Amino acid sequence: MTFDDSVSALSLDSLLTEVAVEMCRNPLPNQRGKAPPWLEDVVEFVHENYSSRLTLARIAKVAGVHPVHLSRVFRIHRGSTIAEYIRHLRIKRAQELLANPELTLAQIAIETGFADQSHFTRLFKTLTTKTPFQFRNDIR
Repeated sequence: MTFDDSVSALSLDSLLTEVAVEMCRNPLPNQRGKAPPWLEDVVEFVHENYSSRLTLARIAKVAGVHPVHLSRVFRIHRGSTIAEYIRHLRIKRAQELLANPELTLAQIAIETGFADQSHFTRLFKTLTTKTPFQFRNDIR
């Protein structure tokens, strides 16, 4: 599954950084343990800013940790990369907005942080198996 959106660079940056770090150290079994207290601050920040252009560095600054550490801890404790998490937040919000027939798909795309309507539609279908138009018709 590939995506070409505003969080793609974040996703790629995050994954490449993790790979580089993991290649430099001996792999140890992942132990979840207790999530660090700053992780909730990160999740809250992402929820408040998911529709804007976020970078790994900006999110890491909120946590006061290195971007590599943030990326790794987030994936371990949240079960997805930060980019995947943001995409799901955007789609969830778009589903809510689709209940309002007065909003156009372009308006929903912009409000949820997508570059344009076609990108929104493509990602929406990839993650939900329906187009926004089909989803809107189903909820009526």
